[in-house]
Amino acid sequence: MDQYQQMSPDEMMMVDAFSGIGVGIFIFSFIFAIAAYVFFSYCLMRMANRIGAENTWFAWLPILNVILMFRMAGKPIMWFWALVGSYFLILILTVVFPPAGMILGLVWGIACLVLGVMIWMAIAEELGHPSWWGIITVILPAVGYPYL
Repeated sequence: MDQYQQMSPDEMMMVDAFSGIGVGIFIFSFIFAIAAYVFFSYCLMRMANRIGAENTWFAWLPILNVILMFRMAGKPIMWFWALVGSYFLILILTVVFPPAGMILGLVWGIACLVLGVMIWMAIAEELGHPSWWGIITVILPAVGYPYL
């Protein structure tokens, strides 16, 4: 007998209720994530249009939207590919020697944060705003994206 069949009717009702709550939370989170993605993609596309960037539809596609941000900031695309390549090297190193991979992963994460701030500061300047709006955009994207 499995554990579910050994439960009393009250316990089974509790399990069903919590399952329903879990499904509800998942559906709400999924809808919220889709709405946030649409909002931020739309804002990024509008910023790219204002800057005059090519292929503004890149804002709607993962990975391509990061390439679009590099182009909007005037940064070399090679930086993006260097980040992707180093990520995979760190991933392999983590499998081979976990302590070194974890330390390099932390350093890589900090480097990505610094690069993100640099990119958003450059985008803010391209849009005619003070560069500190790039920092605001990294810290509070829901405020920075619509403002820029």
